[in-house]
Amino acid sequence: MRRTNGVIPGWAVGVALLAALGAALVDLVTGWTAKGGPAAFAVVFGLTCLAAAVWAAQLVAGIRDRRDIQATSPGPERTIRSAGRGVRRSSLIAAGITLLLFANCSGAGSGGSSLGTAGEVVAPAQYLATAALLILPLLIVLCVPAVVAAAAQRQFLNGSGQRGASTARTGMWVSGILIGVVGLGTTVFGVANLVNCFSDSSQGACAAGFGGTTNLAAIASLLLTLPYLQVIASVLDARSTPAPPPSEPA
Repeated sequence: MRRTNGVIPGWAVGVALLAALGAALVDLVTGWTAKGGPAAFAVVFGLTCLAAAVWAAQLVAGIRDRRDIQATSPGPERTIRSAGRGVRRSSLIAAGITLLLFANCSGAGSGGSSLGTAGEVVAPAQYLATAALLILPLLIVLCVPAVVAAAAQRQFLNGSGQRGASTARTGMWVSGILIGVVGLGTTVFGVANLVNCFSDSSQGACAAGFGGTTNLAAIASLLLTLPYLQVIASVLDARSTPAPPPSEPA
């Protein structure tokens, strides 16, 4: 990741996200935040705020990055390559934020007579099975914008700029619909799993359900990725539009 316009070092955003994700995974494995208390609340709230800060930092960096790309006019091929890198970087950060929120909220959830004991510790197999249904589909669709950008870039390099523009524009709609539907659907599924918190035999599903309630936030990733696809589509549209014929002298 490179520095964007001298304001936010991209590597700093990545390091902050990795550190926060590591802390959330430690909390998830140990289950200590499920016991509650001021320290646990501070950690859970702090990691949530850090996830929001990383998203905001990437949003600002993306705006400045696209402004630089369009201002320097490096040529269509370099512009598309730069925008493609931006999509991949933003998709990766969006996936990391989604994992961070899921792990952070899962680790703090508990119920039943084991209230105060993390469900993923009480029933790890049950937790992993439910968590996979909640988080894996969302992580997959978060990669769709990067796949779309790669496909549009390949079509451009193969000499089909018009098809590449169509791919980018269609991909914007498909990405938005998929991420919106899967984000909302897995959130509803997560909320539905909270009924398991009243059963001592379903504490793993309860903890995963707590994590799933944060999946709706993944829809905000569209603000990070889709503008880059718009840049790619605009460049390919301009590239595929034929030049007007020269005017005849009077």
